[in-house]
Amino acid sequence: MKTRREFIKTACLGIAAGAAWGSAWGQSVGRAYVSEAAFADDPSREQLREALDIAVQQALLARTPESAWRSLVEPHDVVAVKICADAPLISTTHRLLDEIVLRMISVDVLPENILIWDKRSDDLYRYDYAPPDAGERRPQILASEGVEGTIRRVGYDEAVYIEDEEDLAARRSEDGAFSFFSRIVTQLATKIISVPTLRYHPITGIYGGMASLALGSLSNTFRFHPTGSEGIPVIADAWRNTPLSEKHALTIIDGLVGAYHTGPGYAPEWFWDARRLFVSEDPVALDSILVGVVNEMRKSPLRPVYREADYLRQAASVEIGINDTNDIVHEKNEIP
Repeated sequence: MKTRREFIKTACLGIAAGAAWGSAWGQSVGRAYVSEAAFADDPSREQLREALDIAVQQALLARTPESAWRSLVEPHDVVAVKICADAPLISTTHRLLDEIVLRMISVDVLPENILIWDKRSDDLYRYDYAPPDAGERRPQILASEGVEGTIRRVGYDEAVYIEDEEDLAARRSEDGAFSFFSRIVTQLATKIISVPTLRYHPITGIYGGMASLALGSLSNTFRFHPTGSEGIPVIADAWRNTPLSEKHALTIIDGLVGAYHTGPGYAPEWFWDARRLFVSEDPVALDSILVGVVNEMRKSPLRPVYREADYLRQAASVEIGINDTNDIVHEKNEIP
């Protein structure tokens, strides 16, 4: 019997993608590094910038913030910054996004080679991620799909996809058993930086580094939504020997505000002022830490999140990253 992983197709990347995956993730096998920055109060722009620099430098074991960023992105790179713009009051913070963009420009990445994107153009409009003014050298705002408007929709790459019959056929779109990767990750970007938020999700447990980039990069994902609480195993598959593992450079979790229940629509009574950032090259390790953070808030009668996030164990089993907390170095920094 064929397993789900035998259905993964990367026609454009082939063996080269697998080789790049091994090189990019070799340092994660054995030990992973997660850096956290915590704020006493709502941070100023200066405090946010300081925290970002400290966390990135620490997560990459670099000597300086500048050397850390230069090790992530090079002047010739086209960097796709994947944000989360699909939930009210808990989308990627504009001021954090601005600091990430400024840091990349400071290490000579061209502004127009920074692609800020999410899956749907209407979400980007709704939460005020507006396109740049014409003629200015500013980051591009892109989406894979959505309503027609001034935000450019680039569509999906029919040569790079996941084919899977182990889904709910009644929930398939016109693509049937295929889920195509966004052209942003297959054709446009050379590097990916993911900036999801700190939040519970009823299907994936958390919507952190693994789930937000996998489900945000693929078409026809509703067919994978389970009827129970078993999570979405295809999340791990979407990272294995695909453009995500080849091009992913860093995940930065925007935890200035957290949500520990409901979703994907969120009510403010389930929010808390987390005032934290989390940074790692290893999205499995990062999400493993986040599961613990969210579970700390989910007191009785809310049950802990474990079963829904089983894709983290699956991802670790195929060496995408590390989920054993004994092998994760978790550094915490207080920002006054």
